[in-house]
Amino acid sequence: MASNPVEELEEFKKTSASEKRDKEHQLWEHWNENGRKPQHLEPLLNAFNTVVNAKTREWKAPRINESAFKAELQTHMIKAFENYDPTRGASLRTHIENRIQKAKRYNTKNQNFAYIPEEPARFIGKINRAKDELQEEHGVEPSHAQIAQQVNYNDSKARLNAKKVKDILEWQRLDIPGSTFSYDPTPRTGNREQEVLGLVHAEMHTVFPLADERAVFQHIYGLDGKPIITGTNELAAKLGKSPSQVSRIKKSIGNKIKSFL
Repeated sequence: MASNPVEELEEFKKTSASEKRDKEHQLWEHWNENGRKPQHLEPLLNAFNTVVNAKTREWKAPRINESAFKAELQTHMIKAFENYDPTRGASLRTHIENRIQKAKRYNTKNQNFAYIPEEPARFIGKINRAKDELQEEHGVEPSHAQIAQQVNYNDSKARLNAKKVKDILEWQRLDIPGSTFSYDPTPRTGNREQEVLGLVHAEMHTVFPLADERAVFQHIYGLDGKPIITGTNELAAKLGKSPSQVSRIKKSIGNKIKSFL
């Protein structure tokens, strides 16, 4: 008996979806088992472009820049790649779709800020990742030229230069201050963020039980009689730590602040 065309189509969809999931998992394994290198991350991110596009259409507020929102989704996606544990039973795609729900908060935080043009916004995620990679590898804050070189290495079509990186970073700081907390907690905040910092400061010993984090937080914001010091190298010299240690502490503080927003 000939099969129903509708049933054939459904079977094809199931087979296609299964093959797609297998491919996604293979890309994740290749990235995970070979040092989690940037050149292996890009194909993995590209495999989930349909998810990013679909969630952008579904969740993005009208005033939010599309590329900036996609960069936010990819940031949560990378975190999902990093903490995915296949032994727990969930598929990689399910794990990612659960994790990227956090991107919805980005709309609330940023929809009233100035709109960022498409051209600079599409590089935000790539520049932030490159900056993070270089700072983690070398222990010092990378120059704009080094960031441009790293972005171009990760994406041969980017063709950034130092001036463009500088302009985009400055634009990002002016127009979407909340988005930079995960990388740099340096104060450049609006009213809502100031309220959050007040709450964090009030709960300092609960939120920041580690003395090193308290010290960095106090210097960055000039609290409790501490002089304001925001530069990574200056803070490292003041606290007797390496720039890479201070960089990791600043990132941790930024993530904790962001969790209050």
